[in-house]
Amino acid sequence: MLTLKEMIKKNIPLSEVLKKNAEQHRRYDMYTSMERALGVLHTGEIYISNGANWNDVNDRTLMDANNAYGLCLSCSTRENIAMWMLYGANHGKDGAMLMLYPSVMKDLVNAGTIELGYFQKNGKFHKAYTLKNRVDYEAYLSDVVYIDPCKDGMVRLTEGESHVTVNQSILKGSDIYYKDYAWSYEKECRFVIKLNDYWIKTAKNEKLPNIRVKMSDSSRNKMTYERLIRSPVYSGTSTRGVDSKLFKKVDWNL
Repeated sequence: MLTLKEMIKKNIPLSEVLKKNAEQHRRYDMYTSMERALGVLHTGEIYISNGANWNDVNDRTLMDANNAYGLCLSCSTRENIAMWMLYGANHGKDGAMLMLYPSVMKDLVNAGTIELGYFQKNGKFHKAYTLKNRVDYEAYLSDVVYIDPCKDGMVRLTEGESHVTVNQSILKGSDIYYKDYAWSYEKECRFVIKLNDYWIKTAKNEKLPNIRVKMSDSSRNKMTYERLIRSPVYSGTSTRGVDSKLFKKVDWNL
C-alpha cells in the first residue's frame, strides 16, 4: 500500500492513493443490526445511502458535493468496541458484523446493474429506476483520510498508520472523503457509487436517497454464516453466526 509520504514524494493525487489502498485490504467489516446482516446473507442485496442522515455533518456535505452514495465499512483486522457501541443496533444488543471478502467487494464494485429508489414506511425498498449503463454511474472503493488542522493553512493527514502534514488545499479535489481525526478509530473504507449529472438531479428531485446493489451468485455462496459475528453483548433471539472474540470479555449498560 502507498503511504501518504510516498504520495507526496511521487506527486500522486490523494484521491488516487485512497482508491488504490482501498482495494488492498484483507477484509471489509460492516457493523450493523442482526436483521440487516441476515438480510444481506439471505438476499445478497446491499443498500447504500446518499449520506443525508449520517452523523458526521461534514461528511454529508462531501457526499452531496461528489454526487455520491456510500456504504461505510471498517478495514481494521480487529473488532472495535466503539464501532460495536455506535453501529451495532441497540448499542450492540441487537448488533452484528459482516466480514465481507475482498472478492465480494470487487464483485459489488463491478456490478452491471444498480437500482435507485427509497425505503417505504413498511421498510420495503421501492425501486424507482434501474441503471445498467456505466456511463450513468461510477463505482469504486475509497479509504477515508482523517484530518487534524494545523497552523498556517496546513493539515495533518492520517490513513491507517501513515501520516503526513501538507497544505490543506490537497483536500479540495473530487473523490476525496475525509473526516476529523476524532473518527480515526473507524479505519473506514467506503464503497462509493457516483451518479452522473442527469441521475443525481433526478434522484434529488424525486427524493431517492438509496441504491440497491446485488451480489453475484458466487459472492453470495462465499458469504456463509461464519462471516457473521454476533456483538459481544448480543442479547437477541437469532442463533445465526458465531460469537465475537470479545464475548464475555466486555460489558456495558447504556
